[in-house]
Amino acid sequence: METKKTFRDLLNAVPLADDDVFALHQLGAFNPILQQNGDTRRLTVKELMNYFMLPFYAASSPFLIASDRRKLTIKNGTKIGDVIIRQDIELNVSNTLDTGAITNGKDYYVFISKTTPINFLISLNKTAPNGFTRIGEFHTLCASVGNGLTYEEGGETKNHLLNGYVAGDILPYSVSCLNHRPFSEPEGMAYIPSLDFWSDIYLPSGNGINTKSVYQGAITRSRQYVDFVEDMFCVKKELLDDAEFAAAMLGSNEQTAVAGESASAATTGGAGGRVDTAGRRMISIYGVEEGCGSLWQWLRTTSAAGYGENLIYGQLTSGYGDIFIGTANRGPFLQAGNKGSFYGVVATLRGGGSYTDGSSCGSRARNALYARSGRGGDATGRGRSSALRISL
Repeated sequence: METKKTFRDLLNAVPLADDDVFALHQLGAFNPILQQNGDTRRLTVKELMNYFMLPFYAASSPFLIASDRRKLTIKNGTKIGDVIIRQDIELNVSNTLDTGAITNGKDYYVFISKTTPINFLISLNKTAPNGFTRIGEFHTLCASVGNGLTYEEGGETKNHLLNGYVAGDILPYSVSCLNHRPFSEPEGMAYIPSLDFWSDIYLPSGNGINTKSVYQGAITRSRQYVDFVEDMFCVKKELLDDAEFAAAMLGSNEQTAVAGESASAATTGGAGGRVDTAGRRMISIYGVEEGCGSLWQWLRTTSAAGYGENLIYGQLTSGYGDIFIGTANRGPFLQAGNKGSFYGVVATLRGGGSYTDGSSCGSRARNALYARSGRGGDATGRGRSSALRISL
């Protein structure tokens, strides 16, 4: 049986049941809670709490997710401006596109209308159309993954999360929204939940403020570690560290190199979509491309290192070569960009392995032979960004 309560009861923390009602005395008025016209004299405690609390709960987790390979869901309780979503809304991408068909290896943007009734729009155009506001983004798979892929985690064999995905499908971990996104711009990035950060999907192209993670971008390589560091902070990113690299590459090909095992095989056609010598797609469970066995990637982790007769490879007085630790070959050496010199022989790790390394490649493969002043055509970098959460 319904028991009428007052707001004073609520404020005094009187125990309330979901079917208790508040007497509002607004017959025929518009009900802001239920978002419809009708008798608002009967408003339950549950309806009231949903109105005030659902936006709070929604702010603690992403409100926009991939619910299928070509579908997105906006969660019940999402509050965007003055709009509150009262039930899950599923968007079929094909039916919501502003023009054309969904394309592989692209960034798409999700918009909501500023007026009621609510409308949604998905576009390759980042600029919000008149009357709309951008609320999220996602990236599409650049090349089909295939089936039957497995990986090892924690001593268990698991099925790859992208088994059966085809070119143009939504990469689930690439979906970002207003309250769940990277600190940098989100294009070409995927979320890595195990360590709570975002990784570039592709090896980098361009440099400086033009550094991008983009499908088929010409891969930037043959540069010093410090150059890649600067490229990344120009776009609000930094290089992956040792642990982040292992996390982002989970599910990638292990102990294999790129098919063709050559510089041309690793770079021709730009970033993304490659297979290894076993015919397996070079992709992690999060959608990160070519992490292992294509090109070494500079990490931001330094390492005490050496090989052979206390040797480390790096910059000499003239050119590059083996440095004997303990000799005069410890600097100072002017770094790239004329921004200071480096002393010492400490190495900076590289991760993943290159096209020449065959069975030595993998998510835990590391190279501690190179000083931060080293460079080479078989090495590049990869960006990462901190996770950014904003209450709506």
